[in-house]
Amino acid sequence: MKKNKKIILVITIILFMVAGSYFIESAESEVSNPEESEEMKKLQKEFNQLSIDYLNLQGENEELQDHINWLYEENFETYKSIYESDFANEYIGESSEIIHKEIEEDKYILLVENETGFLISVWLKGQESPLFLEFSSLSPEEGFDWGGGQVLGPWQDHNFYGGIITENEIQQVNLVQNEKIHEAEIVKIDNNLSIWYSLFDYETSIEPDQIKIEALDNDGLIVWEEEAFNGN
Repeated sequence: MKKNKKIILVITIILFMVAGSYFIESAESEVSNPEESEEMKKLQKEFNQLSIDYLNLQGENEELQDHINWLYEENFETYKSIYESDFANEYIGESSEIIHKEIEEDKYILLVENETGFLISVWLKGQESPLFLEFSSLSPEEGFDWGGGQVLGPWQDHNFYGGIITENEIQQVNLVQNEKIHEAEIVKIDNNLSIWYSLFDYETSIEPDQIKIEALDNDGLIVWEEEAFNGN
């Protein structure tokens, strides 16, 4: 897709250059004053150079984005190595303890207990940094809890939601964004405890996203629901 966009951009600029040349040549044919003709040639040269500079800038921006993506991956791999090691608890601090971790090739999920409660940490490879959700307890009154919202970053913006499940009847969690359904990832901690999370882009529009959370059983029946709210 990026390559197609660049091709379209190049074609557009070439068309502008052709149109500019045609305009300038037409103007030159109507100008009898040599000084004005030279001025038109100078303007054409500046226009062509501006087009070239713009193309170069686009290329530099793509190189910068590629480098940023590489840094994200290197950072992810560094932290993943730390959490895979025996020094993970030492790294997160004396007052914190990792009570569950799942580390895969392209993501890691941590459940951490600290002085204020519990922390869910999720980092998907390609993201600029890990995402966090805090909860005061692992025993929600209704067997289901959630937190999250819109996450704004310097390079990436997302919706991030997650929470706690203690009701064994709940087997699926859906985030309904306007009319689009995002099925959450559920991570089993033990027989009576799971955590869940969902990360998805927000839809940029005048009106804020309408988000609804649904917890379903094995038959697809809704057993818990958070009515639609503004997600932006």
